Amino acid sequence: MSDNLNAAIKELNNHKEKLQMPEYRDYLRINSDLANRTATVIGDFVEYSRAGAQSERFQKKLDLPPSAKTAASNE
Repeated sequence: MSDNLNAAIKELNNHKEKLQMPEYRDYLRINSDLANRTATVIGDFVEYSRAGAQSERFQKKLDLPPSAKTAASNE
């Protein structure tokens, strides 16, 4: 993704006249969409990880038996 962004910046700097071309605007829009989607996916993974860690802390604090998934991963 960073390669695409760097290529877009370099292309913009080298060919400023292309800014008004519909194809170039579409290219930039698509790259922006890809970056936003990627950020969302990464954020979702981070949130999922935090929720799992919080669940494990509560589980230990409440002295609950491990869940089937947790028990299987500890074997």
